[in-house]
Amino acid sequence: MGRESINRLEIGYLPQHPAFFSWMTALAARLSKMKRREALEKSRTALRYVGLEKEEDRKISGFSGGMKQ
Repeated sequence: MGRESINRLEIGYLPQHPAFFSWMTALAARLSKMKRREALEKSRTALRYVGLEKEEDRKISGFSGGMKQ
């Protein structure tokens, strides 16, 4: 075949200027097809993973570009 198989579950896209509403907090975004409790748990886990767990109530407008990414 000559080409390596690509696992599409491991590919992500991160724009230079992500489109977020400035009024949102890190936990305000809704994860589709998830119950509220599950979405909150996953959001908090993700914030912990990237070291932003203390920022969950901070408005995104106050985040640096790197924090948004």
